[in-house]
Amino acid sequence: MTCDQFLIDTYETERLKVLSVWSMFQDEHLPFRPHPSDPRGRSVREQMVHQCVSENCGSSTSSA
Repeated sequence: MTCDQFLIDTYETERLKVLSVWSMFQDEHLPFRPHPSDPRGRSVREQMVHQCVSENCGSSTSSA
C-alpha cells in the first residue's frame, strides 16, 4: 500500500464517521444552541456546516 492510498483510505473512513454522526440528528434539533442567550455559540446546523466547509477546504488544498 502506498502512502497516498493510505491517506485516501483514512480520509474515506473519517468521512463515513462524520456522516454517520451527523445523520443521527433530526431536523428539529439543528437550530439548538448550547446556551440560548449566548449568540457566539453555534447551533448544531452552524457547526455541521462549519465542519463540512472546513474539511472540504482542507482536502481540496492538500490534494493540490
